Amino acid sequence: MGVSFSGGRGEPVVGSTGNPPTFSGDLTTISEFFAKRSLRRFTTLAGLLASAGVTPGDLAVADDTPGVLYQWDVSGWNALRLPIESSFTYVETVLFTSSGIFEKNDYPWVRAIEVRCVGAGGASGAAEATGSGQVSIGGPGCGGSYAEGFITDIASLSSSEAITVGTAGVGGTGPGGNGGDTSALGVIAEGGDGGGAGSGLALASSVPGAPGAAGSGTGDFVQPGSRGSVGFALQTNRLYRGTAGSSALSPILTDIVVSASTAGVAGLPYGGGGLGPVCAPSNARINGANGATGCVELRLFA
Repeated sequence: MGVSFSGGRGEPVVGSTGNPPTFSGDLTTISEFFAKRSLRRFTTLAGLLASAGVTPGDLAVADDTPGVLYQWDVSGWNALRLPIESSFTYVETVLFTSSGIFEKNDYPWVRAIEVRCVGAGGASGAAEATGSGQVSIGGPGCGGSYAEGFITDIASLSSSEAITVGTAGVGGTGPGGNGGDTSALGVIAEGGDGGGAGSGLALASSVPGAPGAAGSGTGDFVQPGSRGSVGFALQTNRLYRGTAGSSALSPILTDIVVSASTAGVAGLPYGGGGLGPVCAPSNARINGANGATGCVELRLFA
């Protein structure tokens, strides 16, 4: 393809299509510089580069079609199937630890978004008051699920996208409350269920709440949160209250209690379940511990 170039030393090279290339000392230097690079950028420098040492296999990108990679094969430039626009460069992460709004127009350069959502953790159940010789341990809450997705159709997103971060399950006088669901840009991660209240029967704790069913969310990849393990009494003054459920982003919360009555432990961020309290024989009931809130990570790519 013929191109006419003009421009003095240190000035931009200007080209117009449909004319044979015009060579000068500056342009020859420019062409030799580009010819030494395995990946070069050109407006329509194809004709110029062909006269300046371009060899078969050399690659180039055209300004008029920036999404296509071209390869020289002696007779001309051929478009390859690999589009350069299919690769992305990570730039920054926007983190939501509470519900809010993602303003797309604040990031006009964004070409893709990796969405990571974690549902909130469930609360532990209460440790019920017991009779003489019995110990009650509240069932642990379950961890929130994790879901992720990769979005490249940025144009289809609204200028203001609502982000919903699941609120933590709340512990009370009975079974623990369930954690809330987290959602962003079509990706959904469900919250974990709350644990059951400790019954105090035969020194045993209650059964923890069930975790969300497998596939508890929507996205390219979904991982359900784990359920906690049931605590038990080794003896009345040495109690193991199990482990709380965890999410993909929260550490495992576990504890050995060496005293009789002990409060529960709130879930760890993000999306961890609450660890159950322990109620000694004849003590008053102890309320369950809250879970942890979820979160949303938006990883932005140019």
